[in-house]
Amino acid sequence: MDSAPSIAPDGQALYFCSNRTGGYGGIDIYVAYKNEKGFWEEAVNMGPTINTAADEQAPFIHADNKTLYFSSNGWPGFGGADLFVIRKKIDGNWSSPMNLGYPINTFDNEGSIAVAGNGFEGYIASDRADSRGGLDIYKVTLALSTRPNKTFYVKGFITDAESKKPLSGEVVLMNPAEENSTMQIQVDSNGYFILGLPYLDSIGIRVNSKGHEFASTLLSLENINNLASKTLEFNLAPIVKTFTRNFKNIFFDISELKYCGKDVIIGKSVRIRNPERVSIGDGTIIDDFTYISCELEIGKFCHISSNVHFGGGNSKVTIGDYVGISTGCSIHACSSDYMGVSLDLPSVPENERYGNFNDAFNR
Repeated sequence: MDSAPSIAPDGQALYFCSNRTGGYGGIDIYVAYKNEKGFWEEAVNMGPTINTAADEQAPFIHADNKTLYFSSNGWPGFGGADLFVIRKKIDGNWSSPMNLGYPINTFDNEGSIAVAGNGFEGYIASDRADSRGGLDIYKVTLALSTRPNKTFYVKGFITDAESKKPLSGEVVLMNPAEENSTMQIQVDSNGYFILGLPYLDSIGIRVNSKGHEFASTLLSLENINNLASKTLEFNLAPIVKTFTRNFKNIFFDISELKYCGKDVIIGKSVRIRNPERVSIGDGTIIDDFTYISCELEIGKFCHISSNVHFGGGNSKVTIGDYVGISTGCSIHACSSDYMGVSLDLPSVPENERYGNFNDAFNR
Protein backbone atom coordinates (compact mmCIF):
# COMPACT_ATOMS: atom_id res chain seq x y z
CA MET A 1 0.00 0.00 0.00
CA ASP A 2 1.23 3.51 -0.87
CA SER A 3 0.47 6.43 1.44
CA ALA A 4 1.53 9.81 2.90
CA PRO A 5 2.45 11.67 -0.32
CA SER A 6 4.47 14.89 -0.14
CA ILE A 7 5.08 16.82 -3.36
CA ALA A 8 8.11 19.07 -3.85
CA PRO A 9 7.40 22.80 -4.15
CA ASP A 10 8.49 22.81 -7.79
CA GLY A 11 6.14 19.92 -8.57
CA GLN A 12 8.97 17.80 -9.98
CA ALA A 13 9.29 15.17 -7.22
CA LEU A 14 6.77 13.15 -5.20
CA TYR A 15 7.82 11.49 -1.93
CA PHE A 16 5.68 8.78 -0.32
CA CYS A 17 5.93 5.62 1.76
CA SER A 18 5.08 2.10 0.67
CA ASN A 19 5.29 -1.51 1.80
CA ARG A 20 5.74 -2.76 -1.79
CA THR A 21 8.07 -5.68 -2.40
CA GLY A 22 11.75 -5.04 -3.01
CA GLY A 23 12.22 -2.61 -0.12
CA TYR A 24 14.60 -2.68 2.82
CA GLY A 25 12.03 -3.20 5.55
CA GLY A 26 8.34 -3.19 6.35
CA ILE A 27 7.60 0.34 5.05
CA ASP A 28 10.11 2.39 3.03
CA ILE A 29 10.20 5.90 1.58
CA TYR A 30 10.14 6.24 -2.22
CA VAL A 31 10.43 9.13 -4.65
CA ALA A 32 9.06 9.59 -8.17
CA TYR A 33 10.28 12.29 -10.55
CA LYS A 34 8.40 14.04 -13.34
CA ASN A 35 10.02 13.79 -16.77
CA GLU A 36 10.39 16.50 -19.41
CA LYS A 37 7.04 15.56 -20.95
CA GLY A 38 5.25 16.14 -17.66
CA PHE A 39 4.66 12.45 -16.79
CA TRP A 40 5.72 10.72 -13.59
CA GLU A 41 8.54 8.21 -13.91
CA GLU A 42 8.55 4.93 -11.97
CA ALA A 43 9.16 5.50 -8.27
CA VAL A 44 12.52 4.49 -6.82
CA ASN A 45 13.42 3.45 -3.29
CA MET A 46 15.44 6.16 -1.52
CA GLY A 47 17.94 3.53 -0.40
CA PRO A 48 19.62 2.30 2.79
CA THR A 49 20.91 5.75 3.69
CA ILE A 50 17.31 6.52 4.69
CA ASN A 51 15.39 3.24 4.86
CA THR A 52 16.04 0.53 7.45
CA ALA A 53 14.79 -2.99 8.15
CA ALA A 54 11.97 -1.39 10.19
CA ASP A 55 9.47 1.30 9.08
CA GLU A 56 10.15 4.77 7.61
CA GLN A 57 6.98 6.78 7.11
CA ALA A 58 5.35 10.22 6.66
CA PRO A 59 7.91 12.03 4.46
CA PHE A 60 7.60 15.82 4.38
CA ILE A 61 9.63 17.89 1.91
CA HIS A 62 10.02 21.49 3.02
CA ALA A 63 9.45 24.55 0.81
CA ASP A 64 13.24 24.99 0.51
CA ASN A 65 13.13 21.81 -1.66
CA LYS A 66 16.14 20.20 -0.01
CA THR A 67 15.14 19.41 3.60
CA LEU A 68 13.14 16.20 4.11
CA TYR A 69 11.57 15.08 7.42
CA PHE A 70 10.23 11.61 8.16
CA SER A 71 9.26 9.21 10.94
CA SER A 72 11.21 6.03 11.70
CA ASN A 73 11.28 3.26 14.28
CA GLY A 74 14.45 1.80 12.77
CA TRP A 75 17.00 4.53 13.44
CA PRO A 76 18.27 5.03 17.03
CA GLY A 77 15.88 7.21 18.99
CA PHE A 78 13.98 7.88 22.20
CA GLY A 79 10.91 5.69 21.78
CA GLY A 80 8.80 3.71 19.35
CA ALA A 81 8.92 6.06 16.35
CA ASP A 82 10.96 9.27 16.22
CA LEU A 83 11.19 12.13 13.75
CA PHE A 84 14.31 12.67 11.64
CA VAL A 85 15.66 15.13 9.08
CA ILE A 86 17.89 14.68 6.02
CA ARG A 87 19.21 17.28 3.57
CA LYS A 88 19.89 17.06 -0.15
CA LYS A 89 23.53 17.85 -0.92
CA ILE A 90 24.89 19.67 -3.96
CA ASP A 91 25.62 16.35 -5.70
CA GLY A 92 21.99 15.26 -5.31
CA ASN A 93 22.65 12.68 -2.59
CA TRP A 94 21.07 12.89 0.86
CA SER A 95 22.80 13.37 4.21
CA SER A 96 22.53 10.81 6.99
CA PRO A 97 19.36 11.06 9.14
CA MET A 98 19.52 13.34 12.20
CA ASN A 99 17.18 12.79 15.13
CA LEU A 100 15.14 15.93 15.95
CA GLY A 101 15.88 15.33 19.61
CA TYR A 102 13.97 15.84 22.85
CA PRO A 103 11.43 17.32 23.57
CA ILE A 104 10.11 16.87 20.03
CA ASN A 105 10.79 13.14 20.21
CA THR A 106 9.69 11.28 23.35
CA PHE A 107 9.38 7.72 24.64
CA ASP A 108 6.06 7.56 22.80
CA ASN A 109 5.42 7.56 19.02
CA GLU A 110 5.90 10.68 16.88
CA GLY A 111 4.08 9.91 13.67
CA SER A 112 4.60 12.87 11.32
CA ILE A 113 5.70 16.50 11.06
CA ALA A 114 5.00 19.56 8.92
CA VAL A 115 7.41 22.53 9.13
CA ALA A 116 6.38 26.13 8.47
CA GLY A 117 8.04 28.39 5.93
CA ASN A 118 9.71 30.41 8.72
CA GLY A 119 11.93 27.37 9.32
CA PHE A 120 11.64 27.10 13.10
CA GLU A 121 8.02 26.14 13.82
CA GLY A 122 6.54 22.73 13.16
CA TYR A 123 3.45 20.66 13.83
CA ILE A 124 3.71 17.00 14.81
CA ALA A 125 1.34 14.11 15.44
CA SER A 126 2.08 12.15 18.62
CA ASP A 127 0.38 9.73 21.03
CA ARG A 128 2.28 10.98 24.08
CA ALA A 129 0.86 10.67 27.58
CA ASP A 130 -0.98 14.02 27.65
CA SER A 131 -2.81 13.49 24.36
CA ARG A 132 -6.60 13.67 24.27
CA GLY A 133 -6.90 10.61 22.04
CA GLY A 134 -4.79 8.33 19.88
CA LEU A 135 -2.69 10.88 17.97
CA ASP A 136 -2.86 14.58 18.81
CA ILE A 137 -1.33 17.54 17.02
CA TYR A 138 1.39 19.49 18.86
CA LYS A 139 3.22 22.68 17.93
CA VAL A 140 7.00 22.48 18.33
CA THR A 141 10.08 24.65 17.88
CA LEU A 142 12.96 23.08 15.97
CA ALA A 143 16.55 23.20 17.17
CA LEU A 144 18.90 25.28 15.00
CA SER A 145 20.70 22.20 13.67
CA THR A 146 17.46 20.64 12.37
CA ARG A 147 15.87 23.70 10.75
CA PRO A 148 15.40 24.10 6.99
CA ASN A 149 16.14 27.28 5.07
CA LYS A 150 13.66 30.00 5.87
CA THR A 151 11.42 30.57 2.88
CA PHE A 152 8.68 32.89 1.76
CA TYR A 153 6.41 33.01 -1.26
CA VAL A 154 6.23 35.57 -4.04
CA LYS A 155 3.82 35.86 -6.92
CA GLY A 156 4.91 36.21 -10.52
CA PHE A 157 3.40 36.92 -13.92
CA ILE A 158 4.79 36.16 -17.41
CA THR A 159 3.61 38.19 -20.38
CA ASP A 160 4.50 38.88 -23.99
CA ALA A 161 6.28 42.25 -24.02
CA GLU A 162 4.45 43.37 -27.16
CA SER A 163 0.94 41.94 -26.92
CA LYS A 164 0.85 42.00 -23.10
CA LYS A 165 -0.89 38.61 -23.22
CA PRO A 166 0.02 36.01 -20.55
CA LEU A 167 2.50 33.28 -21.50
CA SER A 168 3.19 29.74 -20.40
CA GLY A 169 6.78 28.98 -19.57
CA GLU A 170 9.36 27.71 -17.10
CA VAL A 171 10.71 29.47 -14.02
CA VAL A 172 14.13 28.38 -12.74
CA LEU A 173 15.35 29.33 -9.27
CA MET A 174 19.12 29.33 -8.83
CA ASN A 175 21.50 29.71 -5.90
CA PRO A 176 24.60 31.61 -7.11
CA ALA A 177 26.65 30.35 -4.16
CA GLU A 178 26.13 26.73 -5.21
CA GLU A 179 26.12 27.45 -8.98
CA ASN A 180 23.17 25.17 -9.68
CA SER A 181 19.42 25.31 -9.99
CA THR A 182 17.52 24.60 -6.77
CA MET A 183 14.00 24.56 -8.16
CA GLN A 184 12.09 24.84 -11.41
CA ILE A 185 8.38 25.11 -12.03
CA GLN A 186 6.19 24.96 -15.12
CA VAL A 187 3.75 27.84 -15.65
CA ASP A 188 0.52 27.34 -17.58
CA SER A 189 -0.97 29.68 -20.17
CA ASN A 190 -2.51 32.05 -17.60
CA GLY A 191 1.02 33.25 -16.84
CA TYR A 192 0.68 33.36 -13.05
CA PHE A 193 2.90 31.43 -10.64
CA ILE A 194 3.78 31.27 -6.95
CA LEU A 195 7.41 30.62 -6.08
CA GLY A 196 8.95 29.66 -2.76
CA LEU A 197 12.16 31.66 -2.26
CA PRO A 198 14.77 30.78 0.36
CA TYR A 199 16.38 33.57 2.38
CA LEU A 200 19.87 33.62 0.83
CA ASP A 201 22.39 36.43 0.32
CA SER A 202 21.23 36.46 -3.30
CA ILE A 203 18.97 34.36 -5.50
CA GLY A 204 18.69 34.14 -9.27
CA ILE A 205 15.44 33.73 -11.21
CA ARG A 206 15.30 32.89 -14.91
CA VAL A 207 12.08 32.74 -16.95
CA ASN A 208 11.82 30.95 -20.30
CA SER A 209 8.95 30.76 -22.78
CA LYS A 210 9.01 29.15 -26.22
CA GLY A 211 9.49 31.66 -29.01
CA HIS A 212 10.60 34.42 -26.63
CA GLU A 213 13.85 35.74 -25.24
CA PHE A 214 14.35 34.65 -21.67
CA ALA A 215 14.42 37.09 -18.77
CA SER A 216 16.49 36.86 -15.62
CA THR A 217 17.06 38.74 -12.42
CA LEU A 218 19.45 38.46 -9.50
CA LEU A 219 17.82 39.41 -6.19
CA SER A 220 19.77 40.51 -3.13
CA LEU A 221 18.55 39.77 0.38
CA GLU A 222 17.30 43.36 0.60
CA ASN A 223 15.30 42.89 -2.61
CA ILE A 224 13.85 39.64 -1.29
CA ASN A 225 12.69 41.31 1.92
CA ASN A 226 10.93 44.02 -0.10
CA LEU A 227 8.98 41.56 -2.26
CA ALA A 228 6.30 40.70 0.29
CA SER A 229 2.79 41.08 -1.19
CA LYS A 230 4.25 42.15 -4.55
CA THR A 231 4.10 40.49 -7.97
CA LEU A 232 7.23 40.00 -10.06
CA GLU A 233 6.46 40.74 -13.71
CA PHE A 234 8.50 39.20 -16.52
CA ASN A 235 7.80 40.75 -19.92
CA LEU A 236 9.42 38.51 -22.54
CA ALA A 237 10.23 39.90 -25.95
CA PRO A 238 9.39 37.70 -28.96
CA ILE A 239 12.49 36.29 -30.70
CA VAL A 240 13.08 38.30 -33.88
CA LYS A 241 15.23 36.86 -36.66
CA THR A 242 17.62 39.73 -37.13
CA PHE A 243 21.31 40.20 -37.73
CA THR A 244 23.52 43.02 -36.50
CA ARG A 245 26.96 43.59 -38.03
CA ASN A 246 28.24 45.92 -35.33
CA PHE A 247 29.76 43.84 -32.52
CA LYS A 248 30.85 46.73 -30.34
CA ASN A 249 29.53 47.00 -26.81
CA ILE A 250 28.37 43.43 -26.11
CA PHE A 251 28.00 42.13 -22.56
CA PHE A 252 28.62 38.63 -21.12
CA ASP A 253 28.60 37.26 -17.50
CA ILE A 254 31.15 34.48 -16.84
CA SER A 255 32.51 32.67 -13.78
CA GLU A 256 36.08 31.83 -12.94
CA LEU A 257 35.68 28.23 -14.07
CA LYS A 258 36.97 26.24 -17.02
CA TYR A 259 33.54 24.64 -17.47
CA CYS A 260 30.08 25.68 -16.36
CA GLY A 261 27.09 23.34 -16.69
CA LYS A 262 23.47 24.20 -17.36
CA ASP A 263 21.56 26.84 -15.42
CA VAL A 264 24.51 28.78 -14.01
CA ILE A 265 24.65 32.36 -12.80
CA ILE A 266 28.07 33.99 -12.91
CA GLY A 267 28.47 37.03 -10.69
CA LYS A 268 29.89 40.47 -11.31
CA SER A 269 33.56 41.47 -11.54
CA VAL A 270 34.96 38.03 -12.46
CA ARG A 271 38.32 37.68 -14.20
CA ILE A 272 39.36 34.41 -15.90
CA ARG A 273 43.12 34.14 -15.52
CA ASN A 274 45.13 32.14 -18.04
CA PRO A 275 43.00 29.05 -18.74
CA GLU A 276 43.43 27.53 -22.21
CA ARG A 277 39.72 27.29 -22.89
CA VAL A 278 36.44 28.22 -21.20
CA SER A 279 33.19 26.39 -22.04
CA ILE A 280 29.93 27.78 -20.70
CA GLY A 281 26.80 25.60 -20.64
CA ASP A 282 23.25 26.33 -21.73
CA GLY A 283 21.21 28.92 -19.84
CA THR A 284 24.13 30.71 -18.20
CA ILE A 285 23.72 34.32 -17.08
CA ILE A 286 26.96 36.23 -17.65
CA ASP A 287 27.10 39.31 -15.45
CA ASP A 288 28.92 42.65 -15.62
CA PHE A 289 32.67 43.28 -15.62
CA THR A 290 33.87 39.85 -16.73
CA TYR A 291 37.18 39.44 -18.57
CA ILE A 292 38.16 36.38 -20.63
CA SER A 293 41.17 36.22 -22.90
CA CYS A 294 41.24 32.60 -24.05
CA GLU A 295 39.27 30.33 -26.38
CA LEU A 296 35.62 30.66 -25.40
CA GLU A 297 32.52 28.61 -26.21
CA ILE A 298 29.10 29.84 -25.05
CA GLY A 299 26.04 27.53 -25.07
CA LYS A 300 22.43 28.15 -26.03
CA PHE A 301 19.97 30.49 -24.32
CA CYS A 302 22.67 32.39 -22.43
CA HIS A 303 22.25 35.99 -21.33
CA ILE A 304 25.19 38.35 -21.71
CA SER A 305 25.14 41.48 -19.58
CA SER A 306 27.18 44.66 -19.82
CA ASN A 307 30.88 45.59 -19.49
CA VAL A 308 32.21 42.18 -20.55
CA HIS A 309 35.50 41.78 -22.42
CA PHE A 310 36.30 38.78 -24.66
CA GLY A 311 39.21 38.01 -26.95
CA GLY A 312 42.79 39.10 -27.14
CA GLY A 313 45.71 37.52 -28.93
CA ASN A 314 44.52 34.69 -31.15
CA SER A 315 41.40 33.83 -29.14
CA LYS A 316 38.44 32.10 -30.76
CA VAL A 317 34.89 32.86 -29.61
CA THR A 318 31.96 30.56 -30.50
CA ILE A 319 28.42 31.54 -29.50
CA GLY A 320 25.38 29.18 -29.43
CA ASP A 321 21.77 29.66 -30.48
CA TYR A 322 19.51 32.33 -28.99
CA VAL A 323 22.14 34.12 -26.94
CA GLY A 324 20.94 37.48 -25.66
CA ILE A 325 23.67 40.09 -26.25
CA SER A 326 23.37 43.51 -24.63
CA THR A 327 25.17 46.68 -25.64
CA GLY A 328 28.53 47.51 -24.13
CA CYS A 329 30.53 44.29 -24.67
CA SER A 330 33.90 44.17 -26.41
CA ILE A 331 34.97 41.25 -28.64
CA HIS A 332 38.20 41.88 -30.49
CA ALA A 333 41.48 40.51 -31.81
CA CYS A 334 40.02 37.04 -32.41
CA SER A 335 41.44 34.53 -34.89
CA SER A 336 40.17 34.30 -38.47
CA ASP A 337 38.93 30.74 -38.04
CA TYR A 338 35.93 32.05 -36.10
CA MET A 339 32.90 30.50 -37.79
CA GLY A 340 30.22 32.96 -36.77
CA VAL A 341 27.31 32.96 -34.36
CA SER A 342 25.01 29.95 -34.62
CA LEU A 343 21.81 31.90 -35.18
CA ASP A 344 19.11 31.66 -37.82
CA LEU A 345 19.89 34.68 -39.98
CA PRO A 346 17.52 34.57 -42.97
CA SER A 347 17.74 38.31 -43.59
CA VAL A 348 21.49 38.18 -44.30
CA PRO A 349 22.78 37.02 -47.72
CA GLU A 350 24.57 33.68 -47.50
CA ASN A 351 27.81 35.09 -48.85
CA GLU A 352 27.88 37.89 -46.26
CA ARG A 353 27.07 36.05 -43.02
CA TYR A 354 30.50 34.89 -41.93
CA GLY A 355 32.61 37.38 -43.85
CA ASN A 356 31.19 40.22 -41.82
CA PHE A 357 31.65 38.27 -38.61
CA ASN A 358 35.33 37.81 -39.46
CA ASP A 359 35.67 41.49 -40.26
CA ALA A 360 34.07 42.40 -36.94
CA PHE A 361 36.20 40.01 -34.91
CA ASN A 362 39.52 40.83 -36.58
CA ARG A 363 39.80 44.50 -35.76
